[in-house]
Amino acid sequence: MDLRYLEFALVDQEFYDQPSERTPNRRRFNLALDLDWSAWETTVTDGWVRRNPLRATLPDQGWKIHASATTSNAQELLTTISTYCHARSMIFKHVPSHTEMLQRNMKYVDRATSGKFVTIYPQDEDELLSTLAELDALLDGAEGPYILSDLRWNEGPLYVRYGGFRMLYTRNEHDIQVPAVRHPDGRLVPDERLPSFSPPAWVTLPSFLKEQIEKLGSGAAPEGFDYQISEALHFSNGGGVYRATQISTGREVILKEGRPHAGLTPDGRDAVARLDSEAAILEELRDEPSIVDLIDKFTLFGHRFMACEFIDGETLNKEMVLRNPIIRSDSSRADRDEYRKWVLSICDQVEEQLQRLHARGIVFGDLHPNNLMVKPDGRVTFVDLEMSHHEIDDSLIAIGAPGYVASDGRRGFAADKYSLACIKLSLFIPLTVLFNLDPRKLDDHLAAAQAEYELSGAFIESIRLDMNLPTGGRSGSSRLSTKTLDSITAWDTSTVSGIRHLQELIVRFIESSADFSRYDRSYPGDIRQFTENGFGLAHGAAGVVHALRVSGFNADPLALQWIADAVTEYRGQQIGLYDGIAGVAWLWRELGMTTSADEITDKLLNVDFDNLTSDLYSGLAGIGLFLLSERDHLRDYDRVDAALADIFEILARRSQALPDPTASGPQPSVPTGRGGLFWGQSGVSLFASRLYQATSDERHLQLAQFTLDYDLAHCVEVDDGSIQMNEGWRVLPYLASGSIGCGLALLQFLDVGGPREYVNMLATIERVTMTDFVVEPNVSNGRSGLLLFIADLERHGLATSSTSTSFDWHLSQLKLHALQNKVGIAFPGEQMIRLSTDVSTGAAGVLLTLDAARRRLGGDAFSRGDLLPLIISGNLAPVSSTSQISESQISGEEVSSYGLRTRVADSPEPHQRSRTVELGE
Repeated sequence: MDLRYLEFALVDQEFYDQPSERTPNRRRFNLALDLDWSAWETTVTDGWVRRNPLRATLPDQGWKIHASATTSNAQELLTTISTYCHARSMIFKHVPSHTEMLQRNMKYVDRATSGKFVTIYPQDEDELLSTLAELDALLDGAEGPYILSDLRWNEGPLYVRYGGFRMLYTRNEHDIQVPAVRHPDGRLVPDERLPSFSPPAWVTLPSFLKEQIEKLGSGAAPEGFDYQISEALHFSNGGGVYRATQISTGREVILKEGRPHAGLTPDGRDAVARLDSEAAILEELRDEPSIVDLIDKFTLFGHRFMACEFIDGETLNKEMVLRNPIIRSDSSRADRDEYRKWVLSICDQVEEQLQRLHARGIVFGDLHPNNLMVKPDGRVTFVDLEMSHHEIDDSLIAIGAPGYVASDGRRGFAADKYSLACIKLSLFIPLTVLFNLDPRKLDDHLAAAQAEYELSGAFIESIRLDMNLPTGGRSGSSRLSTKTLDSITAWDTSTVSGIRHLQELIVRFIESSADFSRYDRSYPGDIRQFTENGFGLAHGAAGVVHALRVSGFNADPLALQWIADAVTEYRGQQIGLYDGIAGVAWLWRELGMTTSADEITDKLLNVDFDNLTSDLYSGLAGIGLFLLSERDHLRDYDRVDAALADIFEILARRSQALPDPTASGPQPSVPTGRGGLFWGQSGVSLFASRLYQATSDERHLQLAQFTLDYDLAHCVEVDDGSIQMNEGWRVLPYLASGSIGCGLALLQFLDVGGPREYVNMLATIERVTMTDFVVEPNVSNGRSGLLLFIADLERHGLATSSTSTSFDWHLSQLKLHALQNKVGIAFPGEQMIRLSTDVSTGAAGVLLTLDAARRRLGGDAFSRGDLLPLIISGNLAPVSSTSQISESQISGEEVSSYGLRTRVADSPEPHQRSRTVELGE
């Protein structure tokens, strides 16, 4: 799980949100109350409150001071620091509230920013030294979390770091726009924010900081340290987890680290308190065969450490991913039978050990598949007991991994039993996280698990009993609410009218979720709304308005006004197609708002393209696609053509600098999230293909082929014969940054005359769609993206009969994620712990996908507009007349495509698909 989403799930039970939006005034921190702040300007941005004396200015970069604090001393420190800065007219900023302070110091947050409570901006090195010395004396060694990115000053809460004072941006080596500082030669270079003190190499350290480094020492382990660390397995804000060897015994161990005042859990305990508690429980459970053994505990440099036995095996979560047949396209009934037997054996072991713990009066407290290790012989060991406690201690807040802890606050043995039931179900249908959003989904998921794996009624009932969730209709529900639940249960996607009814219920949810009084977002969606903006196509209001419009629904006029106001007031960096103002301009043009579209286009034509990233989502490829669409609307299209020429030249130059993926060595991989259509070279290929379509310039076609080949070379063939984007630690099939996105670019490349042998490559991507199960429902990283890809295959006449059958299956299986929300149908967002209305991760994207299905059944009567703006057209052929190629038309020859060699075998027989044919009859 992407742990950033946990931070934004703390405030609201339905949607991702910023903690500051719901923080009561009594929880906010105050400046020194006896001082006059009327001559100071206050601005709130990115989770900080900045205090600036009027007309005070700062250099672009330099040495800054951070002060850390605990929740108990934070207000006192802010009073002292604000008094000091007021007297000297020094600019500073601080965390606004207890809520955000807790958030910044929780277990799963960025370690590089953890602990920072106040930031002070000295004008020069003299002021830096005087501030450090004077404030250090005033704060008198106050406690606070260690700020890993900084150099600590003496033994107090002050730390020093070199970095930017105002936000400048540049591209890093992975083509990501990041904060920047200016090199002495004038270049902007990344402002590295690492979990260690790492000033730029060209910065000269003041003598007093050099002395501080010498005073603190090297940080090396002291003589006699009994462990040789071989590997860092995991880092969190609470500390690291390391694989090591105990030198005195030669025994392999796992070292767990606890940082004081850091890694907080909602019950207020820090990592040290949890580590001490875990060690005490492990001492008590030394005689339990299925509990990890405690070997040692000690303190080093103020951090607490615990050594436990090394378990040779894999987590149950990883074993589930490796073994579960429903996520492969080539699974059989025999595979399901074998997997069922393995799961039932695992569940029996876990249940038996849990019963023994409960008999001893101990609650495990955080039972989920990543805290269970499966040895090669199949035996299970419980690890990570930091939340374990005696049942009589009811002071601890029930917390745990999303999907394995009930939302009703149950504690003790009942909470453990709920977690066990979630494990039993999630090993078959891993969607238990949805029950906190709609507990009535339990019936659907139990039925799906029983049908897929022929599970016994007794096993199903044991899950239902231990979960003890309300299911079915609620007493006192209105008829509208009951009808919505009935519609989800029926989930009729076999007829145009059935699909239209589901769309209407989704629109009810979207419209009821809007809040046009907020400045940051109107339609709740992904957490990117708070780092990008609330108006973009992917995650903002423009995307929702587009989805409503293209599906034949009228958007609230207030939504258009909200977008217009937000863009007018916007001062951020996002100008791209899917994250910024280019996407809004595209929408304005589609709506006939010519003047508004012209104004944004004019701004884009004056942008310095060299500073932008290359990608389709936010960079040059997406802006290029937009400008291509503008050529027919502007009188002065010479400016547009000049801009397109500039974009092409920049992209072509950058492509020449790409590393050669055919070079000898390990299979090339892309950084996490940087491959495929939205953020990889496939987006560049899509733009270059469209540019070639407009110009017939062979250089444009060459760029389209090279960049497409580059991404395809970073795909690997997996066990079921499909190819997926290789990120080194995982492979991805999805639309935004997986192989499906490459497939969409490939279709466009074929459209403009790319060699027909690439059709064979499509066959290996196409197999991704033949899996039975997809974890998320969304467009970017889920089932809706697969459906849109299949629809585009059919539009191009390149779908096989197996693929078209998969369309019906995936459409029917959206039911597993459909949630009742009042009188509408909602869908979960990315990571599925909160709902979303946006196009990329939420209900608006499902609305568009259902419209593709509706058009597919209804034909040209519904063929209007782009489904995904400037990526997938809405002109879909009806399913009855879809041109299909048969499996026999796809050769079994090897295809070489810029380093990727894979055998394209005949497409597999559709597995267990007879039921899907019935859905469409």
